Amino acid sequence: MNIHQLITFDTVCQSLSFTAAAEELGLSQPAVSRQISTLESEINLILFKREKNRLYLTPAGQLFLSQLRPLLNRLNRALSDAQKLERGETGSLYIGLLADQSIDPILFKTLQIMKEKNTGLNIRYYDFSALNARINSNELDLVVSLEQTPEVFYGCERFIYADEPMCLAVHENLSEKVEPILSHSTLDELAAISPLLSPDPSSFGNNAIKFMPINGEGEDYDFFSITPMVVAGLATTIVNESNHIFSHPTIKCYPLDRPHVRKAVFWVKDNPNPAVQLFLETMKSLI
Repeated sequence: MNIHQLITFDTVCQSLSFTAAAEELGLSQPAVSRQISTLESEINLILFKREKNRLYLTPAGQLFLSQLRPLLNRLNRALSDAQKLERGETGSLYIGLLADQSIDPILFKTLQIMKEKNTGLNIRYYDFSALNARINSNELDLVVSLEQTPEVFYGCERFIYADEPMCLAVHENLSEKVEPILSHSTLDELAAISPLLSPDPSSFGNNAIKFMPINGEGEDYDFFSITPMVVAGLATTIVNESNHIFSHPTIKCYPLDRPHVRKAVFWVKDNPNPAVQLFLETMKSLI
């Protein structure tokens, strides 16, 4: 078993096609088939099966892939880090951000200082479930997210760096109706003007955020869906101050007298990357 066979196996799994994998790898289709056959023979496992001209992973193949991919990611990471060191960079960080959040001032300044220290920064947006999976498989060094409950990213270390007010996001066309009653109205009164979507606390424990109507009537929405609803003037919503929704010029922000939400950095305790501690020390120095 060698690294070329493992990479070929992973590539075939992405498309479940020897032909597509061969094109991706720059090999012939017979060469890909031989590598998979040799790998199966050497590890004494059947990884693929064919049914009605379609390729499927066997249960053994699925398990093997689930354990292999984090190792290949770590191998790619090691190669990337070594190449950055060769270019004079002092380590690297892979950071995941919650997909509906803007980069707040503290995080922005921290990233700028890390860049000045020649740290390679790789930043991607993910939803809650993807962040949870990637931090626990060591594909990410750090996650920057909301801490709705202490259970989010269970098992990870965390540093709370900000408290943010919850705000009402309203399309400008509705502002004339909302502003006169905002200081003394209840959420039900606001919902009478336009459907009001609020985070559903029961979804937080599943590393997800769902939004539901205040009155309990109608369907739930994920956080990718609430922005177009509000931007189209079809709903209002309650979100934290640095939510992406407030980057839209037609959306107005009204702070609410509600408990604040905490923003935190999460990391796996035994992460050996020294840039993780450097990032945390830098952020703490700014608070």
